[in-house]
Amino acid sequence: RYRPRFYRGKIKFVRAAVASGFPSDATAVWTPLVEKLEVETVPGDHLGMIATHYERLAAVLTRYLKEAFSDVR
Repeated sequence: RYRPRFYRGKIKFVRAAVASGFPSDATAVWTPLVEKLEVETVPGDHLGMIATHYERLAAVLTRYLKEAFSDVR
């Protein structure tokens, strides 16, 4: 019975380049639920971006964290 509420903020979404069981268009899923959405693509499928392309994923997540902490200061 859960119904998500609209989020008045920004979501940074990392998606796999190769769709595998998840919707291939993150904007179609998230746009009705969030004020601002940024989507970044990492090589591989959902498992591959963690197992094979982990350095690329880590670089994206590191950048996101640096941006978040620079906004706090």
